[in-house]
Amino acid sequence: MLPQPMPADLGTREKLLYAAEECLLTLGHAATTVKEVARVAGVNHGLVHHYFGSKEQLFVELLRYVCKLDKERMKYIVTRDQLLDMLEKELLEDARMMVEIHAMANQMPELRAALADMFRDHVVDLWRPYPVPYDTVWLLISGISGLAMLSSVVPDLPLRRMLDELFTKLGGPELDQAFAREPLSISPSVK
Repeated sequence: MLPQPMPADLGTREKLLYAAEECLLTLGHAATTVKEVARVAGVNHGLVHHYFGSKEQLFVELLRYVCKLDKERMKYIVTRDQLLDMLEKELLEDARMMVEIHAMANQMPELRAALADMFRDHVVDLWRPYPVPYDTVWLLISGISGLAMLSSVVPDLPLRRMLDELFTKLGGPELDQAFAREPLSISPSVK
């Protein structure tokens, strides 16, 4: 997710993306307006339309931007403990944002399509370096998403232990062996 507080060196487009995420996380999707996003970004609200064309496209681009950040973050994950650390630290905020994005996607067809693309392409691509069957990747993603949703309402959930158990049960020895061999790297998606 995007760092707190907003870095001073961001360009206008990035400020708007940052502000859109901040508004989603603090206000929820129903109270997140173009004017509020612009106010948080410190820019004129007309710039949202200049850079993105619509509120819907702003959130489509936010989703793509977050996927890009996730991919960068995953490049540096070389051990199972690092993966668990990253998921444990980022999962709650990711889950809160995804709940809001899902709610918005019910009313925004382009956002719904971008969300489907994200799951189909980006999320599966992030797991490509791990020697886990495709169906198992979907089960891991579902399990991680479920734990994320639970952790947003059950703050004392033993998240790390549960993530570790999920990896052990679903990832099996292949996942452990992948971490034992060599650093993993993200390869481009093959379509």
